[in-house]
Amino acid sequence: MRVDKNDSLRSILGLEQPASHARKKFDLNLLPIFIEIYQHKSVSKAALILNMTQSSVSLALGKLRDYFDDPLFFREGQHFTPTQEAAQFYASISVSFGSVHREVAKVAEDKVKSKIIIHASPYLSMRLLPSLSEFIWLMQNGCEILHKSTTPANDSKETWATDVMPDITFGFARSTNPQMNSQKLMSEPLCFVCSEDHPRLTHELTNENGKHETFVTFERLCNTFLQNRAKPDTLAPERISSMKSDSLFALLSVIGSSDKIGVIPVWLFEKFNATFHLKTLATEIQLNPLTVYMIYSSTAIKTPVVGDIISQWAGDVCTCE
Repeated sequence: MRVDKNDSLRSILGLEQPASHARKKFDLNLLPIFIEIYQHKSVSKAALILNMTQSSVSLALGKLRDYFDDPLFFREGQHFTPTQEAAQFYASISVSFGSVHREVAKVAEDKVKSKIIIHASPYLSMRLLPSLSEFIWLMQNGCEILHKSTTPANDSKETWATDVMPDITFGFARSTNPQMNSQKLMSEPLCFVCSEDHPRLTHELTNENGKHETFVTFERLCNTFLQNRAKPDTLAPERISSMKSDSLFALLSVIGSSDKIGVIPVWLFEKFNATFHLKTLATEIQLNPLTVYMIYSSTAIKTPVVGDIISQWAGDVCTCE
């Protein structure tokens, strides 16, 4: 025997068909329309609440009347008065329908909580996601992590509004959006590196031998490197950068296959020096660390799991720094 797919829901809502309706199929889409008309005693108000046209609501009411073979409502002045059958039908479904609404809302809420959106560059993803994902899955087993390796090109309110809003973004710069919090997460120590087979440099970079070299530079470091990390009369500033990139991995590849020098995070060197055949260069030149920021909205800390990341995981990362 073929079972109608809506039979179980009809049963939940108390819509078992009486004998007189046995050959009719009830359209469940009519339920919220009936309830709004009943509660507000008005087709126009029901249309406004349901974001429908009055003609559509009137058409739905016609289908309900046809199904029940009953007028359901009589007009008295500006209001509709329910018939006895309408009152009985409303009494039979109102509690069950409210329960279904709550269950649907609960499922939707659980689905939202089961996904966390994270924006981070490939480097920061590799640096932070292993620890972060372990923490997330410990807090909520089965939580889906949606990671994007790019962030909106412009950090304005308008851009954030049109992109998928991340729960958390990791970056090397503070957000300029006043609605976003930028919390310092950690500092990344830096080092000078070059190819193991560099033709001129062995183990040391000095003011003197650096004057004859050119550099490839991480885009986030370029200006501050020129202004703060080398004295104006050292490392021949006019030749200091022959390439700029926003990808630390691209720089690794170029440095390992050329005679260029680069400035990269110590962690990155320790992870990939063997792969790209790199060596560090001892130097007296001071390199200030890169600051990593965790960026999130003012309401994110109130969200389950995301709030735990901000208040607990971030603190553990800072402690281990």
